[in-house]
Amino acid sequence: MAQTLDVAIRTNAVTPQAFECVTLDTTVQTKAVAYPTDSHLLMRGIELLNRLAKKHGIPLRQSFLRVGRRAKRDVSRLIHGRGHKQAMRWVRKMRTWLGGSPRSRHRPQDRRP
Repeated sequence: MAQTLDVAIRTNAVTPQAFECVTLDTTVQTKAVAYPTDSHLLMRGIELLNRLAKKHGIPLRQSFLRVGRRAKRDVSRLIHGRGHKQAMRWVRKMRTWLGGSPRSRHRPQDRRP
């Protein structure tokens, strides 16, 4: 604030007499901020990896999109009740699915002579 006032005086945008009485409005506006949850971020990661695989033509054995959407919904439902432990179980599964997505490509066939 002080720097702004100094610049205003130096550029002659305001005279020093204008600062004899200053009124500041400190009203805080509420905002609809939706903080990302673990399940939401994990689902975004699953979706991103699937999009990248599709873009680069990498076939996946399983995309985890359908089960991921269900898990995300169940986590949000369980967290608001008393199912915290069960919700965390879903989050652990989602972490496993997210880590398994890059490895979910077709595995090479068994090379037997």
